[in-house]
Amino acid sequence: MMTPEVSAMSARLFASQPAFAQLDPERVTPGLLGFLVVLGLGLATWLLLRSLNHQLRRIRFDERATPPGEQPAEPPRDVSPEP
Repeated sequence: MMTPEVSAMSARLFASQPAFAQLDPERVTPGLLGFLVVLGLGLATWLLLRSLNHQLRRIRFDERATPPGEQPAEPPRDVSPEP
């Protein structure tokens, strides 16, 4: 949070510079550069998530797989009631 002293000091600093004398500190926006940075971050995030999704789809998971050195368990038998 900006204290009133820091705010007043920054206002004096900006007012003393000729290029900044016309700028209203309440109306300054990020502009094109800020938009491009946010767009780039969004695009990078989308590409990373797409790549992650592709990698996860390639994984084959076998629930019946046993760790090395252990005997495989018998497959479950059908225990449905006889009619």
